[in-house]
Amino acid sequence: SVESPEVTGYTPDIETVSGTITADTEVTVTYTADDTKPIDDPTYTVLLTASPANGGNVTGFGKYSENESVTITATAKEGYEFKEWTLDGDVKSTDSTHNFTMPAKDLTLIAVFEEETSGDGGGTTNPPSSKNTYEMSIEKTAVQDEVFVGQDAEFEIVVTNEGNTRLTNITVKDDMTGLNETINLNERQSRTFKVSVKTEEEGTLTNTAEAFHDHASYEKDSASVNVIPVLVDDEGTPESSPDTKDKEPKEEPEKEEIEIKDDPIPKDTPVKEKPETEEIYDETVPLDLPDTGVLPIELFYGLGALVSGAGVLISKKK
Repeated sequence: SVESPEVTGYTPDIETVSGTITADTEVTVTYTADDTKPIDDPTYTVLLTASPANGGNVTGFGKYSENESVTITATAKEGYEFKEWTLDGDVKSTDSTHNFTMPAKDLTLIAVFEEETSGDGGGTTNPPSSKNTYEMSIEKTAVQDEVFVGQDAEFEIVVTNEGNTRLTNITVKDDMTGLNETINLNERQSRTFKVSVKTEEEGTLTNTAEAFHDHASYEKDSASVNVIPVLVDDEGTPESSPDTKDKEPKEEPEKEEIEIKDDPIPKDTPVKEKPETEEIYDETVPLDLPDTGVLPIELFYGLGALVSGAGVLISKKK
């Protein structure tokens, strides 16, 4: 007889082999582990479905342990193309092969397929694709190409949704001006920002604006302004700004000259003669009569004759 080899932790089903044993004798002994206990290793289920059901096939479903790596694959059928993997209505990936780490819960993922469009000109043309596109653009321009040192350099920023899907939580930043805003844009909608920065030294000032989104690509654009020194004339007065220094002075309207002409006098109009001017001579009579040796009575008659002579003189003047 031959004893079965002893293996720690295991019990053979045949402990002793009896009988005639030769070099060609073969005996199979099965060992069973002692005190075997099931391993407590919970698993979770991954379910996969295709939408529509005839759009393609899916692989990778099954049971997985927590933190185990999972790979799922979607393969479109003829006439269809893969669009995206969704979980509870949220898009998880737009790649047909998707890798993820298994969480401690069951999952149901849907592979979304859509019909391909046909452009061969014959037969029935399938409806256009309804695939969502996430695209945006940003454009930055300088309001003025040139400013003096100390003036504000002004810029305009235009962010546009170029896709066919509403974009939410777009972050628009301009570090130089301090702009940092979060906006939402419907398809083909734009939003304009006006920003400025105070210039401090001459040279070329270049400013960059950026736009970020979870699905759309990162976008940025820059614009430059030439900053020139302030020039002073001979009288110490600063020149005007670059926008106005080359402007021609406004021409004042010409003054209309009004010529005043005397109306001609008709030939047959009688000319009025100017009245003759009476000249009155005022002779001052001295208060103190000189002593002429003439008696007062004779002086009185002499004065009367003098007055009469003055009257005749006046009459002749008329």
